[in-house]
Amino acid sequence: MCARALLLAVVLAGGCSDSGVAAPGQCVGDCVCSGSDCTCEAGGTCSFGPAVLGDGGEVVPGDGGSALPNNASFDCQSHNTCSVACGTGCETTCAGGSECTGDCGSNCTATCEGQSTCTFATGTGSTDTCGGGSTCNLTVGDGTQVTCTGTSTCNLTIEGQAVVECQGDSHCDVTCPAGGCGLTCTGAAGCTLDCGGGAACTTCPGLADAGTCAAGTTCAVRCQG
Repeated sequence: MCARALLLAVVLAGGCSDSGVAAPGQCVGDCVCSGSDCTCEAGGTCSFGPAVLGDGGEVVPGDGGSALPNNASFDCQSHNTCSVACGTGCETTCAGGSECTGDCGSNCTATCEGQSTCTFATGTGSTDTCGGGSTCNLTVGDGTQVTCTGTSTCNLTIEGQAVVECQGDSHCDVTCPAGGCGLTCTGAAGCTLDCGGGAACTTCPGLADAGTCAAGTTCAVRCQG
């Protein structure tokens, strides 16, 4: 018999265990799910992906291992507290003054809007958007596209090559800890790039105003094309 607290979870794949461990791909907490799409109810707390319910009914994210869900969508759009653990091809939306954390392996889409606070790690080939006066702390993999709009603040740590569009009155601080990154930053606001000591970073690669940011220095980057 499942613990009573697990009745809070609406699961993607059915079933639960006596230990309180959610099956792979489930949502634990105040969740409403249909197939691989899950929404966290207004004001609720949800954990998408492998997770457990603690003794007091609190949501405790699991480590996931090889059981991370793929090609799923997760919505936290009304004063939610959400955590997401996903493998590949997932879409996460955080809005309406929510607080979200997430980790996705590759080819993911993460959106943070409506004065939310988001801390996301998205792997290679992902697309991240931060808008509506939100604060976004992003760790992005090679080939990721990031758009920061409105009055949002974007703090990015990049690995490899990333394209950042910093628009309007947004503020974009980009860090490349190991050096050697490539940054294309467009939009009215521009970016600040802190290039680590390992190697010089490339700014605006492939464009007419391509340049370098020396290792161990901080540069202003705004690509004109």
